[in-house]
Amino acid sequence: MKEFLAWLNSEKSSKLHPVIMAGISHYEFVRIHPFVDGNGINQWLEYFTEGVRVSILRVKEKVLQLSLERQKQREKGQIALTERQMKIVEFIQRNGQISSGDIRLHPKSRRKLR
Repeated sequence: MKEFLAWLNSEKSSKLHPVIMAGISHYEFVRIHPFVDGNGINQWLEYFTEGVRVSILRVKEKVLQLSLERQKQREKGQIALTERQMKIVEFIQRNGQISSGDIRLHPKSRRKLR
C-alpha cells in the first residue's frame, strides 16, 4: 500500500489521463487484496476504459435526446390544453392544490372541478 500511495502521489502518475489513473488505481486496490482475480493490467485497463467509453456514449445520447425534445417543445410553442385539463389548472389556481378525488371521472367529482 505504501508503494502504491507513493506512486499515486508521484509526478509520474499525475501526468496520466484521469481515466487511465482511475483504472490503474482500481486494479491496484483489487490486486492488493488477498483474492485472485486473474486480470492482467493491460486487459483490465482495456476493459475499464471500454466501460467508461460506453457509459459516456450513453450519457451523450441521453443529453442529445433531451436537447432534441426541448428544441421540439420550443418550436411548437405552448401546447393547447383540453377543456378538462383547463378545468384542472383553474381548480389548482383557485384552491392551491388538487387531489385524485378532485379529478376522478365519475359525475359527482366532475362537479368539484367547476
